Amino acid sequence: MRHDLENAPALLDDIAHIARDVRDTLGAGYPARAYLDALRHAVSKRLPARRVEKLTTTFDGHSIEFRSGSTLLVAGVVAVHAIVADKTHPHHRAALRRRLEALDVTAGVLLNFADSEVADGNSFIVREVDTD
Repeated sequence: MRHDLENAPALLDDIAHIARDVRDTLGAGYPARAYLDALRHAVSKRLPARRVEKLTTTFDGHSIEFRSGSTLLVAGVVAVHAIVADKTHPHHRAALRRRLEALDVTAGVLLNFADSEVADGNSFIVREVDTD
């Protein structure tokens, strides 16, 4: 089932603000999973949020499972991928796109918690989908 984007812009904004609060409170030096768990805890006070452990894709008709321990699904419509890196690279954005596809959602955010301005300059992705 494809989820619509009706609530996604407001959710992305809320998630970015909460992420900034999480980074400001915890400070630097934790692994991505620690920030993601803190973000899940903070977000889940207002919205349903769950960490996604495993995802699947297909290759040549074969189902392939991959780990996704640094991904959060918020309100069933927004995927959040957390990283801790000196800078955000194209492969980080590609990883978020793969998660959007596997979760069958259209909006996502890539949060780099190594940056003290975690919610500024991060990648927000909206995926084009068929609406058959």
